[in-house]
Amino acid sequence: KVESHTCHQVFDLDDIKACVTAYLAEVKTCPNCGIKNTAEFPVGADQKTQYGSKVCALVTYLNQYQLIPYKRLQELMFDVVGIPISQGSIYNILNKASNNLHDFEIELKDHLR
Repeated sequence: KVESHTCHQVFDLDDIKACVTAYLAEVKTCPNCGIKNTAEFPVGADQKTQYGSKVCALVTYLNQYQLIPYKRLQELMFDVVGIPISQGSIYNILNKASNNLHDFEIELKDHLR
């Protein structure tokens, strides 16, 4: 008869890796009028290279909450996640996050007053 159980837990990480999705747009020329047409890319794939919402959230969290400076954040993203990212891209991600919070900031300040 079993009297009781004891438990040991091991916390670990699954692989942390980047996921890159490539989109191709067909380019065709109309045989009647000769105009070249290019298919549209999906929403969110409007630049040749961009970072998804999870990368942007991680960059914002690590810089704004964990206070990791741009250069160290750039190194961390490459060393841990395998994503090469420039300090300019980090700035752009943080600037976009700030702009997205602009209306909320105004509303919050009004509420606090």
